[in-house]
Amino acid sequence: MNKRKSHSGTVFKINMNLLGAVTYGAAAYLIWPDSLKWWGFGLLSIMLGLAAPVFLIKAIRLMFKRRDRDAEQDAIEALGNAPKSSQLATDDDLENLGVFQTQGGRK
Repeated sequence: MNKRKSHSGTVFKINMNLLGAVTYGAAAYLIWPDSLKWWGFGLLSIMLGLAAPVFLIKAIRLMFKRRDRDAEQDAIEALGNAPKSSQLATDDDLENLGVFQTQGGRK
């Protein structure tokens, strides 16, 4: 039975950062002007081109953090023993432990 926390939020963040990197990179490539007449698009293209690797680096860092967290959890889980079942306490066991005694010493 796997009791680990779901990584859906982390996976979503990784995917969004990768999507941002691809989108910004593609936009930077497509917006690049052919002539100096459109120099403003050149500046915008440069800014988008500089932002694309930032998204990629964020995604890679999140991947490494997730991998390290999973490895640490595996190491911690390896330290413990496997769970095993035990018997429920009977009335005799509880009586021997003094659970049924009242303050006066009588049942």
